[in-house]
Amino acid sequence: VKPGTYYGAAGADEGVRIKKDGIRLIGNSNSGKGGKVILVPNPDGSNKDGILAEPEDEEAPEIQGFHIQGFTVQGFPNNGIKLERVNTFTIEGNESIDNLENGIQPELSANGLVKNNVSYGSKDSALWVEGGVNVRVIGNVTHSSVTGLEVTISKDLVIKNNESYNNTVGMGLYH
Repeated sequence: VKPGTYYGAAGADEGVRIKKDGIRLIGNSNSGKGGKVILVPNPDGSNKDGILAEPEDEEAPEIQGFHIQGFTVQGFPNNGIKLERVNTFTIEGNESIDNLENGIQPELSANGLVKNNVSYGSKDSALWVEGGVNVRVIGNVTHSSVTGLEVTISKDLVIKNNESYNNTVGMGLYH
């Protein structure tokens, strides 16, 4: 995706919805020259979440393989980047700004990497791993949110070299 500001899909709950296996969203950001790939809510007010990767319905099996890199997701009333029931994923080098519920949230997902993201301005968690299995959370920066980094009912996680500041709670671990 070339640098620029993009609006979420008109009339949809999500700005971008991923329902299929093996999708790779790669922003060709050129931050050194001011060029970023920025996703904002559609002016029609329909978008609640920025980017959602989730199977078609509750009965569908999980998505196999998803990669997102180089996106700035900004100003959504719910979540910035959310994955649900995704196996084998990478969320790397993204920025979540002022997404009011959660910034980045892999939920009920497994075998993933959440690396070198910056997330801030959430009224819940800037980065929340919920119900994850075998997830590595490495080198992320979370700030200016209620909770910087939250982990809930997850197992086999590696969490290292993350930075969290100016949050009400820096890191919450809940079982």
